Amino acid sequence: MRYEKYWVKSIKNDLINLTEEEFDELEMSLDAILNSPNSKTKRIKGWKYNIRRIRFGNHRLLIYVDEITLTVYVLAFLPRKESYSEETRKTILSLVSKIKG
Repeated sequence: MRYEKYWVKSIKNDLINLTEEEFDELEMSLDAILNSPNSKTKRIKGWKYNIRRIRFGNHRLLIYVDEITLTVYVLAFLPRKESYSEETRKTILSLVSKIKG
C-alpha cells in the first residue's frame, strides 16, 4: 500500500536555503519510500512514536509514519548534529502529539 505524505507547516523554515534541485532530490527520496516507509528508513532509537529519519548528505529528514491513516508526516529537515538534540526531540514529539490528537 502506498502511504500519503503530508508536509507540516513548520518545515518551511528548514527548507528556505535549499535550491530547487536539492528540493527536487529531497522530494524524490521521500517519494521512493512511500510504498514501505518502515523498511526503507531508520527509526530513531529512544524516541516515542514511529519517528524515522532519511539521510540526505549531512542533513536528516525527520518523518512520522502513522500506520493507522497510512500517512507519512514530514516534520523537519535539519543538519545531522541538530537532528538528535534534546530541543529538537521536544519539538518533534510536540508536533507528533498534535498530529495524533
